[in-house]
Amino acid sequence: MLVGKFKRIFAHPLLAALPLLLLFTAGCGSKPQDVTNDPAFGNFVSVVGGWKTKVPLRLVDIEQKLYLVYGDQALSGRELLLLPAGTEIRIEHLIFRSTFETDFLDVMGSLVAGPYSGKSVHVDSRLFTLVDLPLYPGSKGTPEQYYSTWHDPSNPKPNWIAAPDKLVR
Repeated sequence: MLVGKFKRIFAHPLLAALPLLLLFTAGCGSKPQDVTNDPAFGNFVSVVGGWKTKVPLRLVDIEQKLYLVYGDQALSGRELLLLPAGTEIRIEHLIFRSTFETDFLDVMGSLVAGPYSGKSVHVDSRLFTLVDLPLYPGSKGTPEQYYSTWHDPSNPKPNWIAAPDKLVR
């Protein structure tokens, strides 16, 4: 008898679409937050500012977002520039966003000179020293990985430190 009532309710197209409408209007995650000065995410403010790279970087466009990438891993994007060692960059913000699956942190910055200067770019978190990942003893990851995926408030907060072999003030 109860099944029959559900069939009648969801037989109407508008009522059948209501659960999907609620899902799409609620969204799959929270609005991105600037957590640059939030001590819950460590001392990120200590790395904000101008830096010179000691290693080459690539500027890549992935789905109309710019990324500064270290290393030669393959990406599903369009490479725009190869930036030589000595390129000046600015590290500006730490952005937190949460989805139903996990939390994400994005280190945001910009190039100081050139055709893409002043445009917001995602900065590769591998430009920072690796930290211990408490859930995986003996494993190391970027501070971004620690604070977005493995963050446990009971563990000490690792520092954000620019990797000395990759960045210099």
